[in-house]
Amino acid sequence: MTGGDRRRRPIHVFRREIPPSMPTGILGDYDRSKWEGLDLALAAAVQGGASILSVESPEVLGDSFEELMVNLSKVYRARLLLMVVEPCREIQQNPDLDIGGYDARR
Repeated sequence: MTGGDRRRRPIHVFRREIPPSMPTGILGDYDRSKWEGLDLALAAAVQGGASILSVESPEVLGDSFEELMVNLSKVYRARLLLMVVEPCREIQQNPDLDIGGYDARR
């Protein structure tokens, strides 16, 4: 959408079966002090009336599976939509991992 274009865009939903619990060995790795900045950003976004949290890339939200899951859940609990500006470095450096040319910006 650009300029004055106010049309609503459709939403595409992706679902998959989710394991009942996190894999063994991952639990307990989440360091709360490492993510104080995210907690403050979420609080500021909610207090400021924002509806979207924008992050530069997926890595911003976690270095491990557990960090990513916990931090995505924090975004959900803040009732914010998530906008990821760039793909992860692995996809940028490894085109074979890309989804087949579905770059909406082109």
